[in-house]
Amino acid sequence: MNVEDYFVLGYVSKTIGLKGEIGVKIQKGEPIPTAILILKINNQLQSFPINKTSPRSNGITAIQLKDIKTIEKAEELIGSEIYHPFDKASPETIGTDFYTAQIKGYILHDTVHGELGSVDDVLQFPQQRIFQVKKGFKEILIPAVADFIIKIDHTSRTIYVKTPEGLVDLYLVTNSQEEA
Repeated sequence: MNVEDYFVLGYVSKTIGLKGEIGVKIQKGEPIPTAILILKINNQLQSFPINKTSPRSNGITAIQLKDIKTIEKAEELIGSEIYHPFDKASPETIGTDFYTAQIKGYILHDTVHGELGSVDDVLQFPQQRIFQVKKGFKEILIPAVADFIIKIDHTSRTIYVKTPEGLVDLYLVTNSQEEA
């Protein structure tokens, strides 16, 4: 595994209990891995099959790895970064869910306005994530919610959205229209 083909998703923050369970902190708004956890250990990426996950408080998710059965083994993982491949749409990202780092640069295509531009960033807010798109010199902000996302095509690197009437128009007003 080449680290350049992956992005950091979070890190192992602590152990939980005595049977090797770990607490992980995933970047806000990102889906939690459910099948395999990829950790950077001694500058090498290593895969660990996941037995189970369960959300806890303060943004921590408890994960039981298949091959980690003791607190001593789990303690060795504390501080390890969690990685996810850029080019693979895992089961967690099929449909309308996504990893933020994975979709930066994707084209945002609206059903009414067509191509709006490429996703420059995904802003994180407590209620939702927001696509930040640059169209010329204008910035367009579109809530990244399932109600607006029709589908995410990882092959063509395109996000298809249906925005509420008037939302995109708010950002595309020309100077002559603003003065009227």
